[in-house]
Formats: sequence, C-alpha cells, structure tokens
Amino acid sequence: MVQFAEALRLLGLTRRHSPISPPCKDDATPRAVQRSTTVRGRRRLLSRNMLRGVYPTALVAAGHHYRRPVVPRVMSGNMAELHSEASGARWIGGDPRMPSPQAGPPVLGRPMAACRIVLRARLAHPERQAGSRPVQRRLCGPREEGIMVQRRRLLGMAGLLAAPASARAQAWPTRPVSLVVPWAAGGGADTVTRIFAIGLEQELGQPVNVVNRTGGNGVTGHSAIANAAPDGYTIGTGTSEFVNFKTLGVSDFGPGNLDLMSRLATIPAGVTVQTQGPWRDFAAFAAALREGRRGQITGSGVGIGGSWHLAAAGMCRALGLEADRIRWIPSNGGAPALQDLIAGGIGVFTGSPVEAQPLAGAGRVRVLAVMGEERLSTMPEVPTLREAGLGWSYANWFALVAPRGIPAPVRTALLAAGMRAHARADVQEPMRARGIVPVWDGPEAFASFAAGFGETSAALLRDLGLARG
Repeated sequence: MVQFAEALRLLGLTRRHSPISPPCKDDATPRAVQRSTTVRGRRRLLSRNMLRGVYPTALVAAGHHYRRPVVPRVMSGNMAELHSEASGARWIGGDPRMPSPQAGPPVLGRPMAACRIVLRARLAHPERQAGSRPVQRRLCGPREEGIMVQRRRLLGMAGLLAAPASARAQAWPTRPVSLVVPWAAGGGADTVTRIFAIGLEQELGQPVNVVNRTGGNGVTGHSAIANAAPDGYTIGTGTSEFVNFKTLGVSDFGPGNLDLMSRLATIPAGVTVQTQGPWRDFAAFAAALREGRRGQITGSGVGIGGSWHLAAAGMCRALGLEADRIRWIPSNGGAPALQDLIAGGIGVFTGSPVEAQPLAGAGRVRVLAVMGEERLSTMPEVPTLREAGLGWSYANWFALVAPRGIPAPVRTALLAAGMRAHARADVQEPMRARGIVPVWDGPEAFASFAAGFGETSAALLRDLGLARG
C-alpha cells in the first residue's frame, strides 16, 4: 500500500482541490457520501470518492467528456521506473495535450487510459522534458463514439439514396433470372427456351431458371411476363400467339405490353399423323380433306386461334377449302397434342416437326410435310408444301421479351448478353440439330416483323370467324 500511495503521489493522482471539487474533511473516510452535481442540465449523483480527488477533479463536470469512474491502477512493471526522475512520469491532472493546469483555470481531466499512454511514452523516451507534450490519439467517450457512428451511417444512407438508378442498375444481375415460357414443357417454345437459357446463363454469370406458365392459350404466361417487376430479373419467351390476343378478344394484351428484344428462332409448321393411320403421304391426306365433310378431320397443337391453328387454316385455304375444314381441338402445347395424336384423340398435328421428331424416330408418328421454305436438315426426306404445289408456308417464332419499363442500363446489358448467348456454338448447334432455325434480328426489325405478322394472322382469324377485336 505504501508503494501504491507513492506511485499515486508521483503520478499526481493524489487529491487536488478545485472550485468544482471542494476538499473533504475526512480523507480517510471511504464511504460514499453522495452529492448532486449538474452535468449538461441533468442532476447526477456522484460519490464522494469522485469528489475527493482520487480521480482527476474536473472529471465530475466534464460535460461530453463525462465517464463512469474507474479505480486507477498503477501499471505493472518495475516500480523503480516510477520513482525515476528521468521518467518524468508525473501527471498532475488535466489534458496532456493542453498547457499545464497551473498556468490557468482547471482543465478537463482524462481517465486512467490517458495516464497510461503518457506514462508509456515518457518511459520509452526519458530524454524528453517533463513538460513536453506527447502525441497521442484523441480518446472518444461512449457518447462521442455513438454520435460518430450514427453520423457515418447517415452519410452512407444519404450516399445510397443519392446514387442514380442507372449506377445501381450497372450491377445487374446479382441474383438468378427467371425465364418464363407460356407453354408446357417439352414443346417447341420450351425447347428453344431451354437451349437459349444455357448460353444466357454463361453470359450473365447467374442461374437462369426456366419457368413454364401455361393456360389461357398463352395469355397466362405472357401476362406473367408483362406484369412482372421491370427490374430485369423476370424475362420470357414470347411466341407468335400474343400478337393475336386482341383480335381474338381473349385479352387486351398485345405487343405494346411487352418490350420486344429480338426473335430467337423460327420453327416451321408441319403435317404429322399417326403411323397406323390411313395416310402415307401428303397427297393422300389432302385428298381426304377434299373428299371428307367439314370438321371430319380433327387437329390440334395449340389453343384456338394459336399459331398452329392458323397454319392449318392457311393450308386449307391454299387447298381451296374452308379455313375451318379441320375441326380444331385446343391444347396447351405441342407435347400434350402429340400425346392426343398417339392416343387417337385427334387426326392431325400441325405443330412443329421438331416436336414430333423423337416420336417419328420411334415409329409412333409420321411427318407428311413441312410448311417451311425448304426441307429441314434433320428430316431431309420430308417434302415441303411448296413441292406439293401449294403456295403456303408458315413458321412459328419465339422471341426474347421483357416487361416494359426496365432501366435502360439493364435493357442494354440484357440485349448484349442475349446476342452473345445466341451466337454461342452450344446454342446454335443444338437448335439446328433439332430443325430449329436460329434468328437474331434485334428490337427494331423484330417490331416491324411482328406488325406484319399480326396483319396476316388477323386475316386468317376473320376467315375462321374468330376475330372479336
């Protein structure tokens, strides 16, 4: 205890009196006789130990420097160093960075942490004079630290809010992207979409999840794309059906509800029948259409007024027959329609030969003709309708579309990534191997093509008696 008291004396930590801390009559009395002192307008109860001077006296009225009292402890080490005159380790209270308190009024004190910093510095550099001022960092109290943290947070939030939307959009995409298909899995739209998604995923560096949203002859899926948040994280594959929704009167939905990016591919329509059926070639099938009564032969491949329905209507018109000579059975896509064909529920499938090719290879269906401009490389033995003397061709198309209103930087990035993905070998080759014709025409050319296609489709729908809009 003697050494401890001597150390306190050398450090200047013995009781000092000031107008703020009057002397106590009984310095040896350790009990806490409480006294109220105003700090920043508040009444605080401070123990006699604080007022006695065991701590720096000005601490009790330090304002924003106020701290809970901590019992001072002498640093561990050689006590002889504390007695050394060379150490200069005599702290008399007050701020070590301020002039000596003897030269003026009392100054704000510091807790023991400041004493230790000064003591270490002077023990390490005994050549310094006792009155020299060591360089030390400013010690912030809890209140000051809280204010500084809050200030930094507010400044950070202000910077985030002030950042333009274009700057934040440059990071797109930072999470998986959903690619919506309005038709069932296994059909032509689904096949094109899944092939394209492989390349797009590589270019974006994020997963691309293909989501099939069927129903309503394509209205459900296309509406899901149009109504998605315009942030670039929900895009889709638009098919030729959506240009006819208004004409059919099934929805107010039209090309103006989507951001038209580019066509991805085209697939010509075809004429596919059962292997066990009576028709071995297209000539026999055409004869049956002419000789049979209206609606005797049933067909399917899509909903009423869809692309494959229009392909069948145009073929009948080219044969000099009524557009509705084939009675149409609605379907949610090519895959369900082919199952109906195998089961005998329909007589002809006018959808894509690409969808029918696996079943044709297995001997379960027969492709009689394609409605393209030329034969398919995957089915070179199948003739075109033009070779049969009919001036009719029809191809369904599939396009990259997005909700309207996506930010310009996101739209630019999506178009660039889509074009690169479409040009990849792992996208082009699988498409061609399945008889799909890859196409990338861009926003302007695609919009012009869609307008012309809509006029042709509207004329066929009027012939079918399906035009409502």
